[in-house]
Amino acid sequence: MNKRHKHYEIIMAFAEGKEIQFFDSDEKQWRDWGYTSCPSFTVTSEWRIKPTKNEGWVNLYKCKTGIETGMNIYDSEETAKNASMDSKYLVNTIKIEWER
Repeated sequence: MNKRHKHYEIIMAFAEGKEIQFFDSDEKQWRDWGYTSCPSFTVTSEWRIKPTKNEGWVNLYKCKTGIETGMNIYDSEETAKNASMDSKYLVNTIKIEWER
């Protein structure tokens, strides 16, 4: 049986030029890799592909139970406002951010 290395996906991503991070157990946080040209992917270390930061815009609507978001995430505030289902119920258009 041919078993893959624990960090196979990370090693492949690194080889493709993607940014990777390691978990600094002393500082208790993820840090960008950049110390040497070849990280040591030991089985006891923790690695990940650096998450990408994303942003978008959503509409907030007034409803019977309070305020809820629309179903879509838009690329710009203007696009979100133009797509508003019913402007009389539109409370606000807000920017959201997440990592993937």
